[in-house]
Amino acid sequence: NLELFNPREPAGSYILEMSDIYSRTVAKDLLKIEAVGKGHFLRARTILDGLPYDLKALQSFDEPPVLPSSGRLELHFASTVTRSNLSQMSAQTLQNLCKLLSDAAAIASVASTAVAGTGASASAPNKGAAPRLNAVGGSLQLIETVIAGDMTLSIEQAQALMQLLRSSDDRVGFACHVIHRLVTSAEPGQLLSLLTEQERLAARRLLGPVAYGFTKNNPTGHHRLDLAFKEDRKVAVLLCEIKIREAKKEHRHRTEFARLAAMEGASGALEHVDRVWRNSTLSGRSFDWQAHWAVPREGILEFDFVQISRPQELEAGVEAISANAWERFMLDIKDMDRVDAVVEFRRLSDTACFMVKQVEEILETFSVEYSNLRVEILIICFSRTIDFLGLHGVAGLYAAAPPQERQALRDRLGPCNLLEPAAAVDYYELDLVRPEHRAVAQELVLLSAVEPGENIADETLDGVAFSVPISWLRNLPTKGQFSCCYVRDHKLLEDCLSKAAAVYRGSVCRARRSPSGFGWALEHRHCRIRDKLRAQFCSVEECFAALDEDSSGTLNRRELAVGLAKVGVWLDGREVNALLDALDTDGGGTVDIKEFKAFVQGGSSVQTWTPASHPIARPRSLEGSILHTGKKIEGGSIGPSSQAGSQPGSRVSSRPSSRPGSRPTSRMSKGNGAGSNDGVEGGL
Repeated sequence: NLELFNPREPAGSYILEMSDIYSRTVAKDLLKIEAVGKGHFLRARTILDGLPYDLKALQSFDEPPVLPSSGRLELHFASTVTRSNLSQMSAQTLQNLCKLLSDAAAIASVASTAVAGTGASASAPNKGAAPRLNAVGGSLQLIETVIAGDMTLSIEQAQALMQLLRSSDDRVGFACHVIHRLVTSAEPGQLLSLLTEQERLAARRLLGPVAYGFTKNNPTGHHRLDLAFKEDRKVAVLLCEIKIREAKKEHRHRTEFARLAAMEGASGALEHVDRVWRNSTLSGRSFDWQAHWAVPREGILEFDFVQISRPQELEAGVEAISANAWERFMLDIKDMDRVDAVVEFRRLSDTACFMVKQVEEILETFSVEYSNLRVEILIICFSRTIDFLGLHGVAGLYAAAPPQERQALRDRLGPCNLLEPAAAVDYYELDLVRPEHRAVAQELVLLSAVEPGENIADETLDGVAFSVPISWLRNLPTKGQFSCCYVRDHKLLEDCLSKAAAVYRGSVCRARRSPSGFGWALEHRHCRIRDKLRAQFCSVEECFAALDEDSSGTLNRRELAVGLAKVGVWLDGREVNALLDALDTDGGGTVDIKEFKAFVQGGSSVQTWTPASHPIARPRSLEGSILHTGKKIEGGSIGPSSQAGSQPGSRVSSRPSSRPGSRPTSRMSKGNGAGSNDGVEGGL
């Protein structure tokens, strides 16, 4: 609908009848917007009367555009406006606006013009706009006319304008209009503090929970936006601008992958995955964000947003919150309702960054029954943690979460975002049918080719042990359940961490650094078995009884293999052998309840039983609160690991497992050399 064309939001797809004067004006405006660097056409998709059309770009803003005089022109325009290239209100503009606000006659003129232009009374709100307490005054109309487009302002400028507003309705309306236009993240709170308590409550009601609680410096989280509500739509526009900025990092990442792949003789591009705008639906239908997408004015937009830029990339010299400030925050939330505590942590993340140790401290205040809230905390800290390498890898905070929480993190953040090259040492279970999982496999294979030594170990494909061939560099399979461990020796690990620290100051978390060598992979295999057992049974005794077919009080190798398969714990041949090796401590060939219990209650990433038949207890409903978690975690689901291994009817490898103390094998041929370590610094 060309009547809705807004030069301040130019992104969208256009069908223009070039014989129509208004259509030609829209095309000219888009060319001028492109000329000043605030967007660009997708010229490969420009069509005139069904045929490709070569749309000439303007070399300057004043150059007259060359456009067809007739025909049906189809255009796609992508905006490039981001939060970083907005313009702040000038001192002259502020002075002129203050002068106009002091002139009662000017205000009355603006108000009457606005009413005449809409054909409505001054007290009638616009369709789709947030309802206001009373009639919008001329002062607010004037402010909304001047402070528009990509203009931002400082808290000092906002204070100067606020002092000239006499009406309570105007003050509330002004706060709602500029709250997301303030220059720094600390200023929205300062702006609301200028209002009375009653005005703050009115502003919160008018903004709605989404806009009021939106943290533009930490947008990572689940969003549900009613686009017919003006303030929700503003948040959607803000997120699109942030997405455009983050898309540039995605492009650099893909370019670096292609460069390294070419060096290793690999062909093909990295699997295309949107790492930022995830799990998106528009009015219940699946929706993929595109650069030329115009935010509609109705519909329910729901998605997970991930800011992939690190704090060090967004702010030079960034530091974590001080120990004293953190201690005060922890005291403030100590006796709070648990949902309110997470809301406060979200607000704090807009103005502060954290260390992994601080994230661990707040997690310790939430028991496992608050699993949804624990996941929310881990998502909030994703792009606001200084020593972020301590979140990733087998020793990271994410890997230490229970299986259900890890699965929720994979769903919402995405497997690609959980792979951090400098902390790539980890165990991976990947379904090669899924593009995200294929992208992770592509990066692991290339990283292994670039780095010296044998790095991919303990591989299985559809539950059968195998060797990753060098051909995977050129052509990765498009189906199959692939699992492996990625390992590094001590020298390589130190080199990776040093390079990461040079690029991202303070990014290394010494307390949660990745282990070197192969020993951790053997213990991790045992931990995976424990996790699978704990996800299925309420107690050790129940588990043992289900496996003991002849009720003899002992388990043999057959009972372990068959019994576990019957109850849905799918272990491949190596896992069954590894389990018996670990259980049979006296070498008698069978396992009694004492040996079984000692193993199952041993070290694991999960320290409590979480039966699949009893979903994790949820806290009080989050509906209507500022916090929108969006996803319900079902107990017992541990994601791809429940499928990786032998499936019903599949063959189990008869290859004997490694004995305790042996090293997992890695047999990927690397041709003429291992290459360099540039892949870590390059941001694979």
